Amino acid sequence: MFKMNFSSSQTEKISVAIPVFIYGCKDDGNPFQERTRTLVVDVGGRLIELESAVVNGLPVLAVNENTDEEVECNVVVSKKIDNGKAEVRIAFNKPSPTFWGVEFTSEECNLDQSQGNRVRHFINSGTAPVTAEIYRRLMGRVH
Repeated sequence: MFKMNFSSSQTEKISVAIPVFIYGCKDDGNPFQERTRTLVVDVGGRLIELESAVVNGLPVLAVNENTDEEVECNVVVSKKIDNGKAEVRIAFNKPSPTFWGVEFTSEECNLDQSQGNRVRHFINSGTAPVTAEIYRRLMGRVH
């Protein structure tokens, strides 16, 4: 983990490329997976690049390739860019200051971490609980 110090006047965003797997289901119910990288990170998620078409509000699962940690997110906004991909802003369902492997040290980031990162995901219209491992199996990738 590397450490970044911020004064209260600085933003909590860090430009860094972290490999991440994104899992989800498209509007038609078909699952997708994509290995990508971050463009910018913060304690609440931030910006990734995707080839898969996603819509605002779509729930996705992000898995940090460096740590194998998972976190449930939602797509906040998706904007097409010149290379045919989209810059996608994701937001964690709850702040996860350790997810990216970056130690945020501002007062804003001193959150109660006792809840941990236990995540429950659902497919099949919300009836089947899914973990990152099950997402990976559904999508044919053993991680």
